[in-house]
Amino acid sequence: MKRVSLFLLTTLVLLFSQSATARVIKVLAIGNSFSDDAVEQNLYELAAEGGDSLVIGDAYRGGQGYESHWHVVEQQKADFEYRKIVGGQKTNERRTLLDCLTDEPWDIITFQQVSQDAGDYDTYEPWLTMLIDYVREHATNPNVQFGLHRTWAYANDSNHWGFPKYDKDQQRMFQAIIDATNRARKAHPELKILIPAGTAIQNGRTSYIGDRFNRDGYHLSYKLGRYTAALTWLEVITGQSAVGKQFAPVGLNKWQVEVAQLSAHAAVTHPNKVTPIKVTPEGLDADGYVTLHDVPYRTEFVSDYQQQQDKMDIYLPTREEGFATVVWYHGGGMSVGGKHIPTELQKQGICVIGVGYSLCAGDNKDPNAPNRYVTTVDGVDDAAAAAAWVLKHIAEYGGDPKKVYLSGHSAGGYIVSLIGLDKSRVAKYGEDVDKVAALIPFSGQAITHYQNRRDRGISDYRPIIDTEAPLYWVRPDCPPILLICGQRERELLGRYEENAYLWRMLQLVGHKNAYLYELDGFDHGSMYGPAHSILLEYIRNHR
Repeated sequence: MKRVSLFLLTTLVLLFSQSATARVIKVLAIGNSFSDDAVEQNLYELAAEGGDSLVIGDAYRGGQGYESHWHVVEQQKADFEYRKIVGGQKTNERRTLLDCLTDEPWDIITFQQVSQDAGDYDTYEPWLTMLIDYVREHATNPNVQFGLHRTWAYANDSNHWGFPKYDKDQQRMFQAIIDATNRARKAHPELKILIPAGTAIQNGRTSYIGDRFNRDGYHLSYKLGRYTAALTWLEVITGQSAVGKQFAPVGLNKWQVEVAQLSAHAAVTHPNKVTPIKVTPEGLDADGYVTLHDVPYRTEFVSDYQQQQDKMDIYLPTREEGFATVVWYHGGGMSVGGKHIPTELQKQGICVIGVGYSLCAGDNKDPNAPNRYVTTVDGVDDAAAAAAWVLKHIAEYGGDPKKVYLSGHSAGGYIVSLIGLDKSRVAKYGEDVDKVAALIPFSGQAITHYQNRRDRGISDYRPIIDTEAPLYWVRPDCPPILLICGQRERELLGRYEENAYLWRMLQLVGHKNAYLYELDGFDHGSMYGPAHSILLEYIRNHR
């Protein structure tokens, strides 16, 4: 009986503790696009992970600060966008500040100066005093707490018209914001809460990522910058530690997440100074790239040879967020070659994944060759498995799964066309190939590959279109496809004509985004370089 009683008592204590820590916290920010950056993304999800439910209000007026806010408050103008998040769902209505204040019994209400004046204390008063008095008079929660949102200095290369006020010096602007916000809090002891988002951003800039926390020189970047600010708000208003959070927006890699979390935590701990953030990916080069070698894309293998081949090299732009990815299939006639990262695609702000796949024995007649039973169908199947893996996992590395491009040269181009047109190949591995942003084969065969025909005793000069031919699978709804070939007279056999026929059939079935390129003056091998320029231009135009 004593054991039962002790168990019940322990259970009740645990249940009470959990319910006591699961709080509803209501926060209203009075601000502009910088408050949007800080509280309208990520903050709700971060708090929910730790058991707190936030009601978030943002009384938003773009590009406006204390003086401007006060003038519309005086006139009772419904000039605020009242952006409210409840249960993770956002609404937006035009309201007066009084409407925003009385809509909820807010636990915390914060004030924020417009960015260009954030470091100029003379622009704070008397407007901040009048706003605080007004908010105090109309807030419905007698226990409401007031806070100040400290914003960030602009990027070093910012072209914001207000940056000359600080001599276009980021460090000077940062220190000016520190001084001005500290003066404001000294003048207003009721501003008990400080949210040092600007300090967190400055901390992050000391990391290997550098000055990459803004999208336009002043607003925060959509992923890393906003996540860092939200983590700072989280730790201040909930007490949950920013470090160790599992939630992060899609498009950040593990190193960026760590930098953001450490930057926010250090800012809350030491809000008035910059804390160096020492996070460096292993193998980082001078341009911010890391290559991860021999990453397997299968978990089960039919042979030791397949296990050896079915690996990828991942060339990661660790400072970028939500980057595009090129899945690159090497050439070699389906019988030779190996995974690699094309030099032309390096240092372009994109991820490149060099895929290894099973190769046919080809001219190797050794009866003991480890790949003596491999067919082109096996190699294509491996390639499809790799494409599915990238679609499933690239977000974990910081990539945007909606910006995955399949490309390759010669045999690699054949693979791209075949797995891109025949949906069943990638579907076998639980993914939809139509999610990829585009198919960009370089000089790939559109008929059945010559190695497949050789294995069946068929001459290279006898074209076949069967289920192993991209042409067999022509359809109107495949991803955009760029068919790039060398000059027809210089290409292998009828390689240009094959692709011209594929392009024409795509047109006839109603495909709206099929393009054919003939690179005059270039043969099958030399077209490789200029074709990459077309690939990169297409990616840049579709970011």
